[in-house]
Amino acid sequence: KVFVAGGPCRQQQTPSFHTSRPGSPPKPRAAGPRAPTPESYDVRLELDIARRTFRGDAVLGLAGPGPSRLVLDAADLTIERVACNGVPVEFVAHNEKLSVDLPASDRSRLEIRYAGASSEGLRIHDDHAFTGFDTRRWLPCDFAPGSRAPIRIAVASSRDWIGVGSGATDLG
Repeated sequence: KVFVAGGPCRQQQTPSFHTSRPGSPPKPRAAGPRAPTPESYDVRLELDIARRTFRGDAVLGLAGPGPSRLVLDAADLTIERVACNGVPVEFVAHNEKLSVDLPASDRSRLEIRYAGASSEGLRIHDDHAFTGFDTRRWLPCDFAPGSRAPIRIAVASSRDWIGVGSGATDLG
């Protein structure tokens, strides 16, 4: 049995969940006040093979000025709770977006608990599961073509599967 966490990688072999065309530089951000930006993603997915569903816990490392609003892509995901630096915060999940008002901070840790079902982004089958390039369907994220950040993924399932992925590995 195999779980594959796919996606292109940066040249440094840091897993990247979304990139522009190979070899193209990231698009520059607009001038003016900068919204918080995800700099890292630490994700734990729990797969329910029989139901073809999953639950996720994501911790996003954010950099940028606050207080401000962060808007993430979250298509077909049910957002259960959001906390910033361990403190629950209000959020709005609507039209495939997750909006969170963040307190003032140059660096924040955003924790998101969510759930979803097998889809174009994460396909769950009896004998394998794999991610596609539609990350926003299995992880609340900045899905803009020029947005890149390292990601660590841990997967739990009721099956004894082998994990396969691209990028650097951290088995520790």
